[in-house]
Order: sequence, then structure tokens, then C-alpha cells
Amino acid sequence: MPEAAAHAVAHVVAQDAHRSATDFLAAVGGDRLVREMVALFVAYTPNRIAAMHSAADRRDTRGLCREAFALRAAAMQLGLSEVERVAASIECASLDAPARDAANLLADLVHAYDAAVSRLQPAA
Repeated sequence: MPEAAAHAVAHVVAQDAHRSATDFLAAVGGDRLVREMVALFVAYTPNRIAAMHSAADRRDTRGLCREAFALRAAAMQLGLSEVERVAASIECASLDAPARDAANLLADLVHAYDAAVSRLQPAA
């Protein structure tokens, strides 16, 4: 499958996952819950990413893993599969080779977060 087609398929799958997760939240707590969850994710994720950068700089593998785990869980609740995937990669890398992989993975995470925020804004 050509790379552009694979990217398009992945984008549709990610949108479906996001829709399913937010539909579930809306069914449980209404649109207000969805808006609150999105607002919390958007408000707290930049600080969490900054903490991950700091932990990586200090070679604090536990701190990096803890922050990645928390971010992965938050992304999963909103169906943000790319943020979830990158956070899981950071979680694993923090245990295996933190210094080598953290910088690239954190850059990928920032990109995934920015893309997720642009998709979330209509829900907020």
C-alpha cells in the first residue's frame, strides 16, 4: 500500500476511534462531559509533555514512564489513537533506551498532540 494511502486509512481509523470514544462519553455523561474531558486534556497535556522532556533530560526513566502512562490513558479515553500510540512507545522506550529514543519520540508526541487538538477543538 502506498504511503499516502496508508496515511489516509490510518487517519480514518483514528477519526472513528475518536468518534467512538467521545460518543461513549456523551452517552454516559452528555456533551458536557465530552467538553470537560477535552478541556482537561488540552489544558494538562502541555504540562505533562514538559514533564516528560524534563524527565528525559534528567534520564529519569521512572518519571518518563509514569508521565507517558498517564498521557496514554488520557488519550485512550478520548480515542486519540496516535497520541496513545506514541505515548505507549515512550513508555516502552523509557524502560529500554531512554536517552537514545526519547527526543525523537517526544517530537512525534508533540506532533500527534497538535494534530489531536486541531481535531478536538470542534468538540470543545
